[in-house]
Amino acid sequence: MSELGELSNAPADHFISPKRGTGHEVELKESAGVTFNPKCPPSAFPNCMHGGTVNEKTCTCKCKWNHVGQKCETCNAKACKNGGKMDMKQCKCVCPTGHSGVDCAVGSKCLHGGKPNGGACTCANAWSGPTCAACKLNCNNGGKSNPADCTCICPAPFLKPMCDKCKDPGCKNGGKWDAATCKCNCDETLAFTGIACNKCTDPKCVHGKFNAAKCRCLCAHDGWRGTRCEKCGKVCTGGKVLDPKTCTCGDAKAVSYNPCKTGCKHGDLDSKSCKCKCDKDFKGIFCDECKNDKCYNHGEHDGDTCKCKCFKPWAGKDCKECTTKCVNGQLKNNCGGCQCALIPAGSWKGFLCDKCVHEPCKNGGTLDESTCTCKCVFGYSGPTCASCDLTQAICKNKSIFRPNTCDCECKDTVGDWSGRFCDKCNHQGCKNGGEVDKKLCLCKCVPMWKGRYCGTCGHKFCGAKKMKWLKGSEGFKSLDSKKECKWVSDLGCPGGMN
Repeated sequence: MSELGELSNAPADHFISPKRGTGHEVELKESAGVTFNPKCPPSAFPNCMHGGTVNEKTCTCKCKWNHVGQKCETCNAKACKNGGKMDMKQCKCVCPTGHSGVDCAVGSKCLHGGKPNGGACTCANAWSGPTCAACKLNCNNGGKSNPADCTCICPAPFLKPMCDKCKDPGCKNGGKWDAATCKCNCDETLAFTGIACNKCTDPKCVHGKFNAAKCRCLCAHDGWRGTRCEKCGKVCTGGKVLDPKTCTCGDAKAVSYNPCKTGCKHGDLDSKSCKCKCDKDFKGIFCDECKNDKCYNHGEHDGDTCKCKCFKPWAGKDCKECTTKCVNGQLKNNCGGCQCALIPAGSWKGFLCDKCVHEPCKNGGTLDESTCTCKCVFGYSGPTCASCDLTQAICKNKSIFRPNTCDCECKDTVGDWSGRFCDKCNHQGCKNGGEVDKKLCLCKCVPMWKGRYCGTCGHKFCGAKKMKWLKGSEGFKSLDSKKECKWVSDLGCPGGMN
């Protein structure tokens, strides 16, 4: 082929001019700002495959992102990003959930707004799991589940995502915010109720009339006190005696303490003795007084029923019972929530400390969410099962302990031993009538047969030489005999040494 013919495959945008010289060289002239490398003429261009292009400066192939090799002939197994797997047959990336693009470079494995954090995901709202794909809602304080965005629909003043935190709604009408109970403490002289003390509710005045414009009870006289005019604050002087029923002062003789005349308000009258037998929650001569008229922790007292209306998390007869039950932690003072217990490599979360957040368990360990700890397989320990507790003593049949993998190396054992601790006999079977000794995991050969699997004839006719049998290689055990090997006289010696 002529020199010019050898250059016929050169790119069309290069101008090639043959020029005879002493050595009959071919001079490659500059065209379009590019000069051929004389050491890499077009005739020496490599045959780049799968869309690869020639790098004229180095006379090598410049491969596309998914191929490697001198001629771009091999699929690049490491080309996929973000944990994508290369399909070596089609040379295409199979991307994990959350990622896309030819090389899986687009997107994030963390779903639903989760953020990558050191190989794991920090999930938004109540999403959980390795890729924030699981939604486990536990709405508090009367919240309702909204699985669409894994949050709770919370009543005021509680906040998303779990309704376990609250925000001051702006207390009205003299109310004061109490962060511990997530409630406005309303002015006791007024009848405002509700989260922000902005709802006027008739409290059922005992000795007075309700004035909706002022949202308070207007007591019958100044002797009656309290939100519901239920308390008598009258002090009698000048020898006058207080009538607790009317909260007025009068002469001692003028005050009647005879239930036969006045009747029993919350009880049954014994007409013979003229005494009242009061109902369970009432006391007094006329059964018109409450045994318990004090409600704690901002509970509201109902004078008609003598019962307390409590607000979460308080309950009980006088609102002193805290209903918050910490699952994995200690109750804070004044029923102020839970102080979650500390655990290595993880933590308890949530209003009741009932949600487990833990580092991944290693070496086959599994997370027990009920205790928020890793259950390790035999030989491993530590908060994440990262520590190996085994020693050489665990290895059987003279195998060698490997600390890095926390198991035993079986290749140099005498016998076909396998398993993590080289304690399982995985023998392939013996030839020529030999039998496996399961205790030793070795072949016991019939007379004159030798070798690891009784495959070598030891008869002198076969020219068998005395050899140094190695562990795991040749002849673990043979039975001595002077008899000839089977087939020696008719077929000659079997081939192979095993």
